[in-house]
Amino acid sequence: LIGFRGSHPLAELATFWLKYLKQNVTFLPSGWMTFAEDAIDMAPGDTVFAIGLRRRASAFRSLLQNAHEQGAAILLLTDLSASLSARYADVVVRCHNRSTTIYDSLASAISMINFLRGALALRQGEEVRGRLERIEALADRLDTIGAPPPPRHAKA
Repeated sequence: LIGFRGSHPLAELATFWLKYLKQNVTFLPSGWMTFAEDAIDMAPGDTVFAIGLRRRASAFRSLLQNAHEQGAAILLLTDLSASLSARYADVVVRCHNRSTTIYDSLASAISMINFLRGALALRQGEEVRGRLERIEALADRLDTIGAPPPPRHAKA
């Protein structure tokens, strides 16, 4: 997954959701590498889910171009203004993001990400159910999703 600027939190959300459904889901750049180290491994058979709403960084288009040249399939979630970055995508999903406020609306983009993850889960069927069960079992063993500790009360 790729996302910059205002699209960055959307790509992080998509990464979080998709890791439940698929293995080897990566968010570019990873926290400890630069783009080159992460993008070099793109290959035919990979799918790049790129989220690029208004005010896309120039690195965004360069990463899409690299993915295209490496033979990866590209799904671009964008707004109505995308043109240069859209030419590298195999599938372009456009969302309206204008709002009556000074900020763009992310509602349609989040809804589309949610729809796409649901469609992917349905397509994978029992494979997803088994993965989710293994994730839950490991989370229980690691005690990472336990109940929060009781609140500490300040002493008077």
